[in-house]
Amino acid sequence: YSELRAHLRGQVSIEAARATIQQGTRQYAKRQLTWFRREGNVQWFAGFGDDAKVQWAVHRWFAAEVR
Repeated sequence: YSELRAHLRGQVSIEAARATIQQGTRQYAKRQLTWFRREGNVQWFAGFGDDAKVQWAVHRWFAAEVR
């Protein structure tokens, strides 16, 4: 992170660096959501990829799509 480098150089406080990193992360996430909303053929699954229930749902969906 360039913000962390600025802090280590004494240019900004750790609080300011943290706030800037957090804001940048939120903005990046928003851009990702905007991009995904524009994609027409996306199948969304609720949860996280390490959840066995989500993995099973993806497997079932993919198996049905391949047929």
